Amino acid sequence: MIAGALILAAGLILLHLRRRKNGSSYQGGPRAANTELIRSLPEYKRIRAIYAVLSFLLEASLITACLSAMVLAARPFRTEVIRGEEKKRDIFLCLDVSYSIYDINYQIVDSLEEMVRGLDGDRFGICIYNTTSVVYVPMTDDYEYVIEKLEDLKEIFRMQKQYMEEFGDYEYYSDIPPDKQELYEELERKLDYELGATLVNNLMKGSSLIGEGVCACLMSFPRLEEAERTRAIIMVTDNCQMARSTPIAELRDAMELCAAHDVRVYAVFPEDLEQDDFTREEYLQLGENYRRDVESIGGIFYSASDSFPGSQIVASIQKEEAKSTGEIVETRAVDQPVIPAAVLLVSLLVSSIIGVILRK
Repeated sequence: MIAGALILAAGLILLHLRRRKNGSSYQGGPRAANTELIRSLPEYKRIRAIYAVLSFLLEASLITACLSAMVLAARPFRTEVIRGEEKKRDIFLCLDVSYSIYDINYQIVDSLEEMVRGLDGDRFGICIYNTTSVVYVPMTDDYEYVIEKLEDLKEIFRMQKQYMEEFGDYEYYSDIPPDKQELYEELERKLDYELGATLVNNLMKGSSLIGEGVCACLMSFPRLEEAERTRAIIMVTDNCQMARSTPIAELRDAMELCAAHDVRVYAVFPEDLEQDDFTREEYLQLGENYRRDVESIGGIFYSASDSFPGSQIVASIQKEEAKSTGEIVETRAVDQPVIPAAVLLVSLLVSSIIGVILRK
């Protein structure tokens, strides 16, 4: 910008020197003699004075316009320091994806979609488990991606429901009617593709290993040892663990770990579910055990019916006060184009008006 201004100044000096040199010599056109009388007239002097003033103003406005354009090209800015604090949450959805609870899983996922759409700066992740755990969505604030994966989960639960309703009563493949075998194979293939990673060593370890699933979810929080954000786990299970060997962690162990890391647990139990492997009394007792372990660490337990509104969980999470992540200091460069742009426009307007006047 300084170099441009110097070049402009040098050009103007050369222009003035050339004018002064040319002003003392004849440059062509008709010659006039005895002009002293005209030059001495008051009217001539007034017009000449006006011309000189207008010429000066025209030149000044053009110079100002050039300088303003240079300033604009240099992008003037000011540095702004913004201080504040952020209160954010990390939320993990932890789902038992065994085939017995597809209905409640679908309801919870469907309800959480609206919550995710309303998040602002909070992060959301999804863990699914059966025998083994899978981080289905790492902790992220890319809400479009999270919603896309929630929709994928809803489709998985729809397929689980169709699979169980169509083929749950058949013990052997040979029992399936020939006209349904193609559909069975298609559902089997799709579900194995989506959930196969949650069934590693299923024959040896068993299914619905809840304590291990929740522990894996807990350890998936970024920088878990740093208590800088409010953390929560929304977990859904029927608490019907079918272990074939001793699990690494039970549900109580997982709850104690959550408490140790200051992670709030929101637990959902599908109370109305019919279980073939347990009597009604046994199943309700599993729910009570589930409630006891969750509430022992200050978690919130929901006993859900078929009409359970997942919005209850959303409301509870939104009421939970988020931790401050500390003071945030942001240095920002703010463009300042208004003044030079206004000067440029005014200069061009003035030079245009003066040019019109001088042509007359």
